[in-house]
Amino acid sequence: MNVSRLAVRLFVAFLLVAAVAIGIVALTASRSATSGFTSYVAHGDLARAEGFQSYLSSLYQEPRGWVGLDSVLAGLAAAAGDRLLVTDVSGRAVGDSQGELTGRQVQLGAYGVVLPISREGEVRGYLHFLPPGPAGMEAQMRRMMGGQGMMGGAGPGGMMGVLSDAPVPVSFVPPKQDFLGSLRRSLWLAGLGAVLAAALISLFIVRYVTLPVGRLRRAAAAVAGGDLSARVEATSSDELGELANSFNHMAESLARQEAVRRSLMQDIAHELRTPLTVMQGTLEALQDGVLEPTPERLESCRQEVALLSRLVDDLRDLSLAEAGQLRLHKMAVDLLPFLERAVATHQAQARQRGVSLSLATSLPAAPVEADLQRLDQVVGNLLSNALRHTPQGGSITVSVSKDGHRAVVSVADTGGGIPPEELPRVFDRFYRGDPSRSRATGGSGLGLSIVKGLVEMHGGQVWAESTVGQGSRFSFSLPLKAA
Repeated sequence: MNVSRLAVRLFVAFLLVAAVAIGIVALTASRSATSGFTSYVAHGDLARAEGFQSYLSSLYQEPRGWVGLDSVLAGLAAAAGDRLLVTDVSGRAVGDSQGELTGRQVQLGAYGVVLPISREGEVRGYLHFLPPGPAGMEAQMRRMMGGQGMMGGAGPGGMMGVLSDAPVPVSFVPPKQDFLGSLRRSLWLAGLGAVLAAALISLFIVRYVTLPVGRLRRAAAAVAGGDLSARVEATSSDELGELANSFNHMAESLARQEAVRRSLMQDIAHELRTPLTVMQGTLEALQDGVLEPTPERLESCRQEVALLSRLVDDLRDLSLAEAGQLRLHKMAVDLLPFLERAVATHQAQARQRGVSLSLATSLPAAPVEADLQRLDQVVGNLLSNALRHTPQGGSITVSVSKDGHRAVVSVADTGGGIPPEELPRVFDRFYRGDPSRSRATGGSGLGLSIVKGLVEMHGGQVWAESTVGQGSRFSFSLPLKAA
């Protein structure tokens, strides 16, 4: 299986962020725990030493001093593992919890905590308190016990050392260091476990992100290669799912546009073929002498040329309108007198077909901003379409009304109507309600498409309503001109 570069980058990024965050947390926690625990232990050691100091002060008796001090110190130190040493004011050890240094001269100021032991306001000796500590303390103790010497200055701030003829072995149990070491190991092991868990979660997230992206990439490559049927399965409702749905909608739109393009090319070829075939046949017959060049035959050729010219003009207007590049020369137009002229212009054609054509409105005026020529083209196409589909004896009614800040113009006929399944397609290019109609009898199928494009260029909307057997109503709206 090929691993994408995006997956590798995402995995490394997630893992790096997790490792750095966990490392910082582990290091901070370790240092904080060490500092806090050390401070806690130090306060505990000092409190314990002061307790020993107070107790030993009560044991001192004149003139014997301390009697049986070794056993007392051993008992006191046994519970916590401390090393306790008591010296008199001259520095001679008079008691040792381990019984090793009793009677030897000890130098103050070397190590440990030294507290004075007072009785009746007078210093009687010193307590040297050494709590359990690092193993290095033992080596320090051994170094300090390397020779014989006299005691230096004595005071409450002094530290203990031993001067003897031979080193005295001293053992210390370091529970504090064991605890801190165990705590650090636990923190780093927990950090390592967290990094491994983060790696697994990162793999899941990377897979969750890259799988739909990979499917989308393959589908996009298929569409780019011409396969417009490629789709992406939307497996979630998040942004990735929305991206998949958007891609599917885009692919469907492209497929529809491609179908429309192919249909448009076929329709244009068909529309051009009929008049061209008629003209070619007529001209060849005239050239071969089969037909005489009578005025009627020449008129037939001229009409076919006019049909081609109208088709080209319609296609040009439609393409410019859909692209928004058709230039409009807007002016103030009152729809009432404009529609009266349009109805009057088509009255002769309506009477010829035996159709009643009328204008109905109750508005005193309906001013809009529009291109008069293009507006005439819109209404003319709607009236021509209504006349083609209204049988003899039927009627066509043009009306104008007001809907909020918009004027609504409607052209209603009493024709056969449009089936509901075909109604959404009436504004499509080259659509004809009756496919058997020719261009001469049924139009080019571009009139309503041009109406839609021109109305939308004016900032309006166009729609159709129809009931089979009762007729159809085509309407468009335009913004009313502000007073």
